[in-house]
Amino acid sequence: MMNEKNLGEILEVYVWTSNVQMVCMPAWAYLFNKFWPYNKKVTVIGYDFPDFKLPANFKYVSLGTQRGPKFWSDDMISYFSNVSDDLFYMTTEDGFLVDDVDKEIQHNAARIAPSKSDFAKLNLTANLRQRAHTTVERAKRFDLIKADQTAEYRNSLHHSIFEREKFLHTLVPGQTPWEYELDFETASKYNHGIYGTSKEYALKVGHGYKKGRKIPNWYSNLHANVSSVKQLNKSDIAYIEKNNWVPPI
Repeated sequence: MMNEKNLGEILEVYVWTSNVQMVCMPAWAYLFNKFWPYNKKVTVIGYDFPDFKLPANFKYVSLGTQRGPKFWSDDMISYFSNVSDDLFYMTTEDGFLVDDVDKEIQHNAARIAPSKSDFAKLNLTANLRQRAHTTVERAKRFDLIKADQTAEYRNSLHHSIFEREKFLHTLVPGQTPWEYELDFETASKYNHGIYGTSKEYALKVGHGYKKGRKIPNWYSNLHANVSSVKQLNKSDIAYIEKNNWVPPI
């Protein structure tokens, strides 16, 4: 279980990417290093090696030849069956942090949720609060919520802390990441506990690409309707665009 005093040093950080969308990894890395509250090493899981440099705290791991989206779940099974981390944070390369991580909420939610016997995942954004859920515990600044068994996107890959064995339970060979997220039957049959926060949440994030196209307002907070943070600051937007770190693909 996580050490209450040293969460940032224990939690492993993984970012998975593809040959096409890894072009925005420099933007993701820049924003992660600016807004993540701890000095942290990051493992990028991809296929072809990038032709650009990543910061010194980033390590790139190749899964070999990219065989297509249908092999995504097979590749995740192969990789995460061979790591030792019981809990880890994982997201995609185009899910950009747009503001400082709320360290207090991140720390306390990640301390409380994994103590639940059915814990499988803790979403760190406001994603879960938009879906069917129940409040299970009230903390000082947030409510800990749990997705109902009938909730959509129980398998969401959106900025979460995962319990490795339960993550592996839900991976069905031959699925794309989009099929995995929408696989309600597999997500529900294990009765895993999918947790998040309400009232306040730890991460404010943007989204870079949809259906292979750059989203013009990639820098906007996806959950601006429940936050005072509407978007990334203008200087960082200009810096990233000047470097073409979120290019059209």
